Amino acid sequence: MNILFVHQNMPGQYRELVQWLAAQETHKIYFLTQRKNAPKLSGVETIIYKPHRTPTQESYGLSRVWEEATGAGFGAAMAAKQVEKQTGFKPDIIIGHVGWGELTFFKQIWPDVPIIGFFEFYYNMMGGTVGFDPAEPVSEHAPFLMQARNAIPLANIETVDQGHCPTMWQRDRFPTSFHDRMYVCHDGIRTDKLLPNPKVKLGLGRVGRDLTRDDEIITYVARNLEKTRGFHTLMRALPQISPTYAARIFCLARGGDWQAAALTLLAEVLGGGQTSVLNRALQFDQPANALVFSPALLGHSLPAADTARRRDLERTADEKLQALRRVGGVTGQVIEQLHAGLGERPLTVHLVADRLQMTARTLQRRLHHEGAQFARLRDQVRMEYACRRLRRGDCDMPELARRLGFSDIANFYHAFRRWTGCAPGAYRKNQVRRR
Repeated sequence: MNILFVHQNMPGQYRELVQWLAAQETHKIYFLTQRKNAPKLSGVETIIYKPHRTPTQESYGLSRVWEEATGAGFGAAMAAKQVEKQTGFKPDIIIGHVGWGELTFFKQIWPDVPIIGFFEFYYNMMGGTVGFDPAEPVSEHAPFLMQARNAIPLANIETVDQGHCPTMWQRDRFPTSFHDRMYVCHDGIRTDKLLPNPKVKLGLGRVGRDLTRDDEIITYVARNLEKTRGFHTLMRALPQISPTYAARIFCLARGGDWQAAALTLLAEVLGGGQTSVLNRALQFDQPANALVFSPALLGHSLPAADTARRRDLERTADEKLQALRRVGGVTGQVIEQLHAGLGERPLTVHLVADRLQMTARTLQRRLHHEGAQFARLRDQVRMEYACRRLRRGDCDMPELARRLGFSDIANFYHAFRRWTGCAPGAYRKNQVRRR
C-alpha cells in the first residue's frame, strides 16, 4: 500500500503508527512536512514543503488563520503533486492533521484517494481554552476570533473521508454534525508494554527512599509548562495541597561544600515521619518553603567554575534585565508571546493579538498607553535571541534568519546591523574571540 502522511511538525501524533507500518516492510510511505530537521524514520521518505504564502502584518485579523491555512494547504498540495510527477507515487490513503490547513486541497489532486484527518480542537466560548481562568477576563472580541479559527475544521470536514479525534471530550467540542464522520482513537499508554506490577519501585537516587504502589502521589504531566495546560493552576494549588495531604518531600542537591544549613517547609507534617534531608534538619510550620545556606558560602568559589560560561551568562542576564524592566501589563504579555512564538510563524501583531484574545488595534492601543510599540518589542526579542545564538559560535545563519521570521538572510543581516551596528558574522567573531 502507498501511504502519505501529512504533518507540518513530523512525526507529530503519528510516530508509533508510522514506525509500525514501516516495520511491516510491505508499504511505501511518504511523509510530507515543513520540518527541516525532522527525525529520520527507517522505511519512510521525508518530503519537505514550503507554504505557498504566509500572512503579512497588514492582514485582517479575522481572516489571518484562514489565509495561513490556505497557504500551507496549497504548498503541501503542490509538493505532493510534484512527488507524483517525479516518482510516480500516488497514495492509496492520506493521513494527516487538519489543524494547519495542510489537507485542504488534496481532493483537488486525487479525488478518489480516501483521507483520514486528525481533528484536534474546535474553539468554543465555554468549557475550553477561553474563560477557564477567573483571573483573566475574556475579550469582547473573543467569540469572533474563536469562530474565525474554526474556519479550517469547518472546511476540512468536507475534505476528509473520516475524522479522527484522540478523546471523546475533544470530539464533543466539535458540532454534532461532524460526529457521524468521526471516530475516537485514544492517545494513551501502551498497555501491551506497560503492565501492572505489584512489586514496582521507583528509585529516587540519594534520597534513600523508593516509591511503591503504597505511596499516594499527586502527579502533573504536560508537554509544556503553560497556562492552557494548567501549570499556573497547579502552582496556585500547591499551598492548599501541601497542608492537606501527608506529603513526603524530597530534595536533590549538589553535594560537597555547598550543603544547605536547613530546609524550611510551610507544611506542619511530613508523611512517613521523615525529619531530615541531606543530613539537615527539617523545620516545619515555617513562613516559606526554602533552602537556607550559610552566608559564609557567598565568599566561596564554585568547585567547577567556568569563567567563559560565566561571562556568557552575565551578558545574557544583562539582556534579560533590560526586558524585565517592562514585564508588567500588556507589554510583558507581548514579550512573553514573542519569545514563545519564535520559529513558529511570522511574529506579527495579529498573531500576538490572537493569542492574547484581542484585536490588533486593541493591542496596539494598550501598548501605546504603556509607552511601548510592538515593532520595537519584536526587534528587542529578535535581537536578544540572535545575539544569544551567535555567541555560541556554531549557529547556522540561514536557519537563524528563518527562525526569527525573516524572508531571506539579507533582510536579517540588514536588521542585525541596525540593532547592533555590526554584521552578524563580525559580532560572532568578536564574541568568540573574547572567550
